[in-house]
Amino acid sequence: AAGAPVAMKRGAGDAFGEQGQGRKGGGRKRGDILVPGDSGVPKAPLVFKALCTDGLTTLLLGSRGAVKNDIQSATGAKLVFSNKGDFFPGTSFRVLSIFGDDMHCILKATDQVLIRLVECAERERDAPSRDPLLGKEPGEFVFRFCLSGQMAGLMIGTRGANVQRLRKETNAKIFIDDETLMGHRLVRVIGQPEVIMACLAQVGDMIAQDAGSAEFPYFLHLVNFGEAASQGWDWNAQVGGEPGRGDTGGGPARAEMPRGDLGPVEMPPLDHQTGVALDHLEADLLAFPPGTADLAYCISCNVPADCVPSLLGKSGEFVRRIEAETAAKIDIDRSSGDSRVMTCTGPLVSIYIAHALMVQRLEEMARHGKRPPQDATGRDPKAMLSTIADLRKQLEGAGRHGGGRRP
Repeated sequence: AAGAPVAMKRGAGDAFGEQGQGRKGGGRKRGDILVPGDSGVPKAPLVFKALCTDGLTTLLLGSRGAVKNDIQSATGAKLVFSNKGDFFPGTSFRVLSIFGDDMHCILKATDQVLIRLVECAERERDAPSRDPLLGKEPGEFVFRFCLSGQMAGLMIGTRGANVQRLRKETNAKIFIDDETLMGHRLVRVIGQPEVIMACLAQVGDMIAQDAGSAEFPYFLHLVNFGEAASQGWDWNAQVGGEPGRGDTGGGPARAEMPRGDLGPVEMPPLDHQTGVALDHLEADLLAFPPGTADLAYCISCNVPADCVPSLLGKSGEFVRRIEAETAAKIDIDRSSGDSRVMTCTGPLVSIYIAHALMVQRLEEMARHGKRPPQDATGRDPKAMLSTIADLRKQLEGAGRHGGGRRP
């Protein structure tokens, strides 16, 4: 059975109560508006959607959700993250929806997000990221967010007049992706923090201007793009009208890949409960010396031998995809017998994400009749959640003793 991880090298929080949008597969109907997984969306008239790296997300949560709660208390805005593993289409950015009764409180919260972005970016100087937060010029940073296709068109203006004016007035470098994904377009604003905020203030005016449009309620509700896509939710079918340039409608939020005999389907996001537990664990690790979570750990469990080929995917593509997504290494032994030992090795949070995705793979195989329902030990998600809870207790104990103990 899966147990607490074993640290392979020696070395050196409860994040929040309402992490994502709500229970898996949920949806809240308001009038004719229904978006899968939107049951956690606050009753607020306005929203701004920032896009966050994992590192920025962790800083914004803070230990036991302290940072997130402080931002909400200080600004009156409500912060709702997409579920762990659920990203803006075609990226590895989680969606942070900042809800509020007016743009003033939303912009105050956005300023706090930018402060943490600067802090997170400074850490990149010695360890460059594939999704950089640092601009090319000294003192510049990269702030990403998304707008509906209609809002993006308003931001651009006729023949680019509006975006050119915005660049001139704020001195910001502004880039708006051509492709529209599930009704949204990604925007990058690059500049010094005060330049970025000056630009975002005008973007806020555009969002408020669009709030009365027919499509805005859909923009307001959509936070978990991956979950909506996995349930076949289609922006164009719901909102109506012509898709924007390159609009994928309700297509997958993540690239498709072959998955062995289950056929080509999208890489699944983590289930909500597991994502919340892992966010809690990641936040707890903030209290430990830098680098603690990046040491090599391992966790193992048994899987049915006859399921291994489908679990690996065609030519091992499914496992390679998970390894690329999580930075964990997955090995399944070649011994004979009815079961095989699967080992996940890597950074602490990464191995649990990898393990959870492999468990979900087994569950999907069961739904497709690819294996008997009771044939793997240590794969029960509840058992893994219990293991994570035990590990967090160990981390809390270590924190109270100055970080001298190790999980």
